[in-house]
Amino acid sequence: AMFVPPEKQTANCIGCKECEKRCPQGIKISEWMPQIHEKLGKK
Repeated sequence: AMFVPPEKQTANCIGCKECEKRCPQGIKISEWMPQIHEKLGKK
């Protein structure tokens, strides 16, 4: 299993879109985070 520090976990996304400014592929990361957390977050 891969460890992700708490501050970088999907549940902590606040939708600020700072990550999108840095993404070279132009992925709308903040739009995907809630879906990713739903599928992969702690249960």
